Amino acid sequence: MRNDRTIFARRLREELKRQKFDSRPVALVKALAREGGVSVAQQTISHWLHAKHLPRIEAMHGLSKMLGMDAYSLLREAEPLRVQEPRMLWPEHVSGPDRLTFEAFLSLPVKEQKTVQELIASLALPAAARKLRGE
Repeated sequence: MRNDRTIFARRLREELKRQKFDSRPVALVKALAREGGVSVAQQTISHWLHAKHLPRIEAMHGLSKMLGMDAYSLLREAEPLRVQEPRMLWPEHVSGPDRLTFEAFLSLPVKEQKTVQELIASLALPAAARKLRGE
């Protein structure tokens, strides 16, 4: 837990400096109330800056709002940027159990995935035929 507090304190100080916020607790109390909508004591902010405590959820949301960044970024070491495809959201008609089924399918070995694909295709043929006949 000590490491989490240390990382948070360092990230908070870095971000305050980068955004040119006055990092004195007395100034941060006012800035956090004004821009983050959260009221905390100077001592609380001092504890954050010196890695004695982590903020509570409400305060973390206020800090995120004040700094214009997500809370997770304050709690973790900066990670190198990676290029990756954006994750597609599931369509509304796909239920939770269906999503779990798809995830399980994707975790299968390729050979077994092909078997499942063939099974689905064979089961879908009669349904497609009935649809064409208007049943």
